[in-house]
Amino acid sequence: MSYEKMTSEASDYREVAEDMLAAGLTCMQVSQILPVKRRTVIDWGHLKTHGRKENFLERMGLEREAFKPIVVAFIGSGWGYRSLSKFLDLNLWFVRDVARDYRRGTLKGGHDA
Repeated sequence: MSYEKMTSEASDYREVAEDMLAAGLTCMQVSQILPVKRRTVIDWGHLKTHGRKENFLERMGLEREAFKPIVVAFIGSGWGYRSLSKFLDLNLWFVRDVARDYRRGTLKGGHDA
């Protein structure tokens, strides 16, 4: 299976990690065997177990760009991207990407996002 926005190498690691988790290994064990961070393995395992749910933006028919200033404001005030994703019911990867861009300085806070 090929995943969007992933290199072929990362896609291969994800497939192997999912198989290892299904075989009973823990996320820590998988991250020690594969060159992948533990938190990434946890996220992949969660998506494999629970599937991808329709997020708030999709239910409301809104564009992601409309939420960037809101996400930036929360990230700027100290929220983590995981807790913010749960709080706003937004896609984890979208919030993570916005947070990463904000921390790199490619996004600005407030209405400039």
